[in-house]
Amino acid sequence: NRLTLGPSLYDDMRFPYLADETLARSPEAWQLQQQEPQGAQLARLNRLLLEEVYRDEIATAFRHYTIRSQLRQPGERRPQPINHALRHWSHDRPRSAVIELADSGVYTEQITLELGPGQALELRAADGCRPIVRLLDEEPDLSDELTVIAGPGSRLVLDGLLIAHRGVRVIGAPHALVLRHTTLVPGWDLGHDCSPERGDEPSLRLIDTLLPSDPLFSEHERVGLSQPAQRGCGTRVVVDHSIVGSITVLRDAVRSEPIAIAISDSVLDATSPEIEALSTPDNQIAHALLSIARSTVIGAVLTHAIERAENTIFCGPVGVARSQRGCMRFCYL
Repeated sequence: NRLTLGPSLYDDMRFPYLADETLARSPEAWQLQQQEPQGAQLARLNRLLLEEVYRDEIATAFRHYTIRSQLRQPGERRPQPINHALRHWSHDRPRSAVIELADSGVYTEQITLELGPGQALELRAADGCRPIVRLLDEEPDLSDELTVIAGPGSRLVLDGLLIAHRGVRVIGAPHALVLRHTTLVPGWDLGHDCSPERGDEPSLRLIDTLLPSDPLFSEHERVGLSQPAQRGCGTRVVVDHSIVGSITVLRDAVRSEPIAIAISDSVLDATSPEIEALSTPDNQIAHALLSIARSTVIGAVLTHAIERAENTIFCGPVGVARSQRGCMRFCYL
């Protein structure tokens, strides 16, 4: 603390790469150094410099990455700005970070990210922007979902995005998964007549562990996932002011606590009242504790318990394993 709150640690001989923006390892440090900072900004610059020099001794506290969509020139490989930012994020290893999409362009990429224990990442749209993340379909025999491998206690926020062509798959034991002002297109995509292309496919898959003998998963999905998630860890999924398709939960009902799913001011759309909106992958009761308010559900709900449901329209049957728990009020069934 004495070093960060003291005079500037910057020196041209000590940090020569900060003299040139093209050589700077930390864009934020370069920008602060150009401003001759004082007070809190000076402390922030000193912290960034210490993190850069002592990478193995000092954990990076925070990073902010701003990206824009890019047009592909004829004969040029498809640019992947989100993956480019994720590579910087993986290199920096900050405890918390924000990747901000600063335009309303289309980001066509295949995305996989791995959150370490206690690590937090927010992938968000900038103010006034509504970017589209269109997930690539590159391998017909492999999953092309937006895949999140989450360590214990980690946190992921998706804010202001429209994700199409595939869903989101979360594997592991995150502390929180937050979808805010985000659309996971029900049925993955829309046809020319606005009908869902894959109405029976989930938009969000929650998997707390990987079973090597389970035929639901390919060999590709098992890479790096030999360790099961910690049992009984409190995972919470928050869906706020969002539109999502079906949610499936694969969780050990014997050794794990139910996943807490909180939905508010949103639409949970399975594309048909006959399709399960919340269930396991084989359409059984999900090991989940549901709270829902001011929302609309199109499809069947099969859940362990409903903690609270209020001011919600259910367009489909509702099945609850523990009917003696929780309450429902001002709802349409």
